Amino acid sequence: MAENGENKEVSGNEQGEKPVGPGNPPKEHRWKPGQSGNPAGRTPSKPITDAIKKICNGPVKLKIDGEEVTISGVEALAQIAYNKAMKGDFRYWNAIIERSDGKVTEPIDLDVRDERQLPGLTPELLAKIADAKEGPE
Repeated sequence: MAENGENKEVSGNEQGEKPVGPGNPPKEHRWKPGQSGNPAGRTPSKPITDAIKKICNGPVKLKIDGEEVTISGVEALAQIAYNKAMKGDFRYWNAIIERSDGKVTEPIDLDVRDERQLPGLTPELLAKIADAKEGPE
């Protein structure tokens, strides 16, 4: 206590602490033990992925059934893959199925020459699929 009976405020230096200032905030504003100053963490930088996303989400002009339409790059890629698959390119069928239903974890016993197992596909297309090489070239 001070000589006149009033409480004397003790500064940081008298308590053995650094004074409040840059790099040394008041105790009530300091991080608690185990508390992060950036709970979400640094946003990872992916410049190539970001550039591809920007291009794929942008508009693309494409002819579908003779008519020029504007769709997103992703839709254009899907349409091209679908068109190639319908022309009998097994690799595109495989890519479409894997991206929509996921990779098959269990082998399936399927006779592609049996029209009853794959309704709606012509025998010629089934034969092309059966004779196609599996996987990318």
